Amino acid sequence: MEILLGVLASLAGVVVGGVLQYITSQRSIDRQHAWERSRLVHEKLELIAQVSTEVGSALSSVYFNAIVSVESGERYKSDVNIPFAKLEMLLDFYAPELKAHYKQLIALRDEMGSTLADLVSGRLPMVKTEKQALNEKLIKASFKASKICENLTAGASQLGRQSLDLKAESGSRGSLTLSPHNTLHADPHRAFH
Repeated sequence: MEILLGVLASLAGVVVGGVLQYITSQRSIDRQHAWERSRLVHEKLELIAQVSTEVGSALSSVYFNAIVSVESGERYKSDVNIPFAKLEMLLDFYAPELKAHYKQLIALRDEMGSTLADLVSGRLPMVKTEKQALNEKLIKASFKASKICENLTAGASQLGRQSLDLKAESGSRGSLTLSPHNTLHADPHRAFH
């Protein structure tokens, strides 16, 4: 009987040790996954800021080159590639909160599309007042595009800071805790899945 109790005690020790090791390794894996997910989101927010800057520069270039075309009286030619699709994909996946800025860019692009199409097809204004009005429209569009892209970049930066604040707050408590709805307790309005 004593032998059986000794074996059972040893077996219980092995089971308890195994369970504790499993729990410890599972927590470590969960922390590693959360860190990797957070790092990915931060990298993508940086990429959103970079692509937003590229879009703003490209749109400004298009509009300012159009002004040169208007002033010179030559048909407008543009070979600028504007990465709208890349920006849209990044926003859809990693920062849907910033999608309103993208919609503003698309609205501006659509608003200016017929104007640029006229310039590409060679329909240039000949009267000085028409040229001035068109140049003013192009300058305003350029500044509007730059402002929208600046706001988009600032929004991506703010999301990154909020995420860091959330991580720092949860780090002071020891670990992140999730509710049954997969939202972080520290901020129920923002969760990274």
